[in-house]
Amino acid sequence: MKLKHYILFFVLFCIKIDCCYGQTNEELLVDLTKMNMRQALERCNGPIRLKVKGHMNGDDVFYLRKYAIRFLKSLDLKESGIKKGGMSYITTGLTKHYTQDNTIGAFMFSDFRYLEKVILPDHIEKIDKRAFDFCEQLNNINIPSDVEIIEEGAFAFTSLEEVVFPNKLKKIGKNAFYATKISSVYIPTSLIELENSFWGCDSLTTINVDSNHNYYSSLNGALCNKDCSILYIYPPKSKCSNLTLPESLFEINSRAFCGCKNLFTINLPENIKDIGVAAFEDCTNLQTFTIPNSVKEIKTRTFKGCKNLKTLYVPKGFNHFGSESFKDCINLEAIYCFDTHSAPGMDYDAFPSDLGGPTWNEHYNTKIKLYIPYGTRDVYYLRGIGYFFLNIIEMESATSNDYINKEHPIKMTNHNGYLILDTNEKIRIKIYDIKGELLINKDITGFETISLTNDLYIISTKYGNNKILIK
Repeated sequence: MKLKHYILFFVLFCIKIDCCYGQTNEELLVDLTKMNMRQALERCNGPIRLKVKGHMNGDDVFYLRKYAIRFLKSLDLKESGIKKGGMSYITTGLTKHYTQDNTIGAFMFSDFRYLEKVILPDHIEKIDKRAFDFCEQLNNINIPSDVEIIEEGAFAFTSLEEVVFPNKLKKIGKNAFYATKISSVYIPTSLIELENSFWGCDSLTTINVDSNHNYYSSLNGALCNKDCSILYIYPPKSKCSNLTLPESLFEINSRAFCGCKNLFTINLPENIKDIGVAAFEDCTNLQTFTIPNSVKEIKTRTFKGCKNLKTLYVPKGFNHFGSESFKDCINLEAIYCFDTHSAPGMDYDAFPSDLGGPTWNEHYNTKIKLYIPYGTRDVYYLRGIGYFFLNIIEMESATSNDYINKEHPIKMTNHNGYLILDTNEKIRIKIYDIKGELLINKDITGFETISLTNDLYIISTKYGNNKILIK
């Protein structure tokens, strides 16, 4: 008799499982018109591929998080949706989060570490902050056509490699795709609000903008404003190693070149006014930098982590180096300053130090050579920068070009439309036009004459860049 009872109980249990889930324990169909999420999931203890019918409220999301956060591999909400009502599905700090109509709520699917694929319902209008952050294996999701807003950190720390933005999308919040694997982005005309949305996208190679966009444009794969006077972000994975930016550029946004590890040299226009915080942070192969004449300040962390930066040229009238602006620039060898009447100020931790003083904010550098104009040592001590650098060399000339050309191992002169090069070592030389197009890439030794049309050119060698006008 007991055996019959066990057999009957097992049969009824299997029938109940089949009615609730539709298939197997790995592929579950939950129809919320017939049962609630708690009933469907409370016995789950393994990988789940879940399809939901019927709208989910706070109760359903709460129990989905409670019972499936460790097991959910895919979530199909094509025949489902989100509606207002029910309990708070998650509490962050002192804030309780509740479901809202047609909204993927803040933190709603955060930390579903094994979630790989999501199909969202068509009528979703907003994806709120950190909705999918730390879904580390998420590599497939659709952005429904009605979505207008993607908030801060919505897909941060996921494995997304591709995303297609709908034509109704108006805003993407700060760090929305931070640390994803996205390689390219297309900006539709509807998208008018971007808040450093693609910071930390280390695989990004290009950003393309619809040619009819009223506010943004693309410059060689970088995101700029319409007239290319502001550069917002340069793709970290761009293959360009020697970059010349257009004369139209007046401002570089904070973190714009952060993590651009392929960048060896960059030539900025002389009329640029502002370089943002951490603009070149972790450009680990950047070797030399000339501060444009119109830039008066290098801000916090601008060149932090540029471990191969060797030479820095500072123009007349430059005012200040901000906190940690050259932190971890461990191979910085020489700084050339050319102001004879004043000297740049600096925060005590602007440059790397290798010698500490008796108090917490006393640091000094004994390795970096600070080159200053002849007879200006007192001027540089008065501003404090002369006390930080203990290896100070007074240059024989107060003009930058005279001294740099004297020290440079290759002499470059212009004579009747010819570029004349003279060097005593074998050296690779690259010549670019002002648009950044590579014209010549060759090794030279000794004396060589190159015919060029009348124009401005960038001469690049391992020692840095020189501009020369052929006329």
